[in-house]
Amino acid sequence: GSMGICTVQILNNIDTSILVAADLSDERLEIAVKSGADKAVKPRMIDLLDKFDIIIECSGSIRGQELACSLAPGVLIFSSYNTKGITIRQNLWFDAHTTIYNPGIVTSENFRKVAGLYNRKLLDPSVLVQKRIKPNRHEYMRTIKEIKSGKIIKAIMEW
Repeated sequence: GSMGICTVQILNNIDTSILVAADLSDERLEIAVKSGADKAVKPRMIDLLDKFDIIIECSGSIRGQELACSLAPGVLIFSSYNTKGITIRQNLWFDAHTTIYNPGIVTSENFRKVAGLYNRKLLDPSVLVQKRIKPNRHEYMRTIKEIKSGKIIKAIMEW
């Protein structure tokens, strides 16, 4: 989704060895590669034996968060949340030495840093916009359904 794509763009400005994005949508995987991911895969393609130094979980889905936990990385960052509990398989964490971070509420300082990246043209939010519509109730309602179903990430209404 949009949080993951933004995270890929931000991480693309940091020296990383390999940046892997995961999503259920082929379209979003293509956008992730255009945004700087070295590799983009569906979650089922991730092998639990793969070792990741850092996982940043952006989906907010229970399955996404459980997958992030099951990969037992050195660092696990939750930039999303859900209102239900998740299952953590402790046997996968045995001897993993995982440090978990939860950044919590985004601060104005966070926004300033992201705005600075945007101003230096290091972030391109236009890749997130998949549809432009005119002010039309029927088109608006159809677009809302497309966003809810995951067919598109963001839409812009042009006046």
